Amino acid sequence: MASVEHAARDVDERFESATQDCLLELVHSGSIRAPLTRLCDTCRAILGADTCEMYLSGVSGAEPVLVAAGGAADKRLGPLDTRHWKALARLTTGYEAAAESPRALLFPLRHERLLVAALRITWPTAKSIPGPELERFTRMVPLIARIMISVQLAQQQRRHDLYEERAAISRELHDSLAQSLTYLKIQASRLDQSLQNSSEPDPVGAPPEDILGDLRETLRDAYRQLRELMTTFRLTMHGKSFRHAVRDSVDEFTTRSNIGFELDNAWRDDVLSVEEEMQVLQIIREALYNIVRHSQADHARISLTHHGNVHRLNIRDNGIGMHAGHRKLRNHGLVIMQERARRLDGAMRIAAPDEGGTQIEIKFTPRAMVH
Repeated sequence: MASVEHAARDVDERFESATQDCLLELVHSGSIRAPLTRLCDTCRAILGADTCEMYLSGVSGAEPVLVAAGGAADKRLGPLDTRHWKALARLTTGYEAAAESPRALLFPLRHERLLVAALRITWPTAKSIPGPELERFTRMVPLIARIMISVQLAQQQRRHDLYEERAAISRELHDSLAQSLTYLKIQASRLDQSLQNSSEPDPVGAPPEDILGDLRETLRDAYRQLRELMTTFRLTMHGKSFRHAVRDSVDEFTTRSNIGFELDNAWRDDVLSVEEEMQVLQIIREALYNIVRHSQADHARISLTHHGNVHRLNIRDNGIGMHAGHRKLRNHGLVIMQERARRLDGAMRIAAPDEGGTQIEIKFTPRAMVH
């Protein structure tokens, strides 16, 4: 009797351990198939079954979708069709025999009254279906159901994040390039008018050479903005956290210059929205570009700190500062950063420390923290 109870406890512990491992892997992994397949293999081994298949409900009455399976493929039954699913939907507790074979059982996985998934388990023969182990397994099925709910919630969140990211990219492309393209169109019209009728001066009084120079400068700037946006999208879309994206940006500008960049990032990764991450990352990259291009500094510090809900981005270099000659060169980049600070509902301050260099500070409260 003691040995039977010990074996039962061993089965329970193996199953609970497998479900916990599966849930942890689902939380930390973008894939659902591998952890669910391992869970199916554990269920199959505990019950002495040939196969264990896991199905999710289809969309709008479609056939259920096989998401994971344990055991040899040649021993599995055919697809689980909608008739089986409807039969499971009517089943309130326990399990029922599969219509395809007397050696297979179907286990509904429910959330409250909603059927969200199902297990189909097959054995070598109908006589090999276990008794006590099956009853214990039935009592543990709700654990698997909770895992499947977690899977569906995670999938919904990933879809939401993807849509949010696409919307942020669309806004960035429009907001960042629309002004430059409009200005290019105006300048091109001016140049065309000036070249067609050189006897009449341009209304603004600029010769064609100056207009062409403005066109080239604006085109170069628009191209650089597009290149920076593509870099930002690459950094934020490949599964990297905001912290890694900032670190990669600092490392990139370090390799492009002889400036020693120091990074101190105390922000959490789960605070900013996708759009806020893009705005901050673009501000950092624009500031680092200006430092490399204009400051003549040999050291710069980027710090991301917070006091309560207020988040502060501080970028400071030890270069020549922003006297009149260089302010004009850097003016467009500063306007871009100010506009991005405004989109964060924040404020930007530019200072010239007594010891030299330039300091840029941006303060804002992430929207998730606004009460």
